[in-house]
Amino acid sequence: MSEINSILSSVSRPTMLALHGEPVTYTPSGGAGQEVTGLVGGIESETDRDERGRSRRRRRSLTLSLDEVATPSHHATVTIDGEDWEVATVDFPGGGVAELQLVQQPLVERSRDQYRMRMP
Repeated sequence: MSEINSILSSVSRPTMLALHGEPVTYTPSGGAGQEVTGLVGGIESETDRDERGRSRRRRRSLTLSLDEVATPSHHATVTIDGEDWEVATVDFPGGGVAELQLVQQPLVERSRDQYRMRMP
């Protein structure tokens, strides 16, 4: 990344959090939840099919201020609009923020003749 891009990114992320952040609940693995402000990305969904049925996997991104969550960790839980998401990866791009990639456990449908079942 060029120096100017690095400077712009370190200035713009905190500003974007302040202007467009949404309340979310960050819960570290085995800890208590805390309400923080984050930039919530859109949901990406993909469906896989095989002979046993289909599964759906959902992903989204979240940017948090390191002032609110000093050490975001893998396998923590983030609650957004009442839905729980697991933290899959954490990246520290600089500028006092952390970028988290969130995933939801897939919804699985199993089917065959005369049989259909949904599993969380």
